[in-house]
Amino acid sequence: MLFDLCGSMDVIAGQEHWLLESETDRISDFHKDFIGIASFAMKHRSEAGLLVGRPHGGLGILVRISLNVRMQVLAVQEDCRCLAESLRFPSNYTVLIFVTYFPCFVAGPECQISFLKCLGFM
Repeated sequence: MLFDLCGSMDVIAGQEHWLLESETDRISDFHKDFIGIASFAMKHRSEAGLLVGRPHGGLGILVRISLNVRMQVLAVQEDCRCLAESLRFPSNYTVLIFVTYFPCFVAGPECQISFLKCLGFM
């Protein structure tokens, strides 16, 4: 599905990619026409040894190379639920993008706290 999006989109934001930092190339080299960057949420789990259970987290963005933009990660929220990035075009026009991940299935206090933390980060 993601590969198919590369045929029709210029900028693609993704969440919950479940990759380790050692797998950066799976984002940066995903498609020959795109450059990609990502944040990784599994560092603490991978440092603990053998990965067990359901992986989680990770945010990324793919941008078509022909756009000739300069991508810069501005910040990543501490729990890797929000990634702030700028895309600067050759005309010096800059776009600010926030990629977010909200793993809440039911509205409640935990979901509201997560949402408010992300808004505060932005």
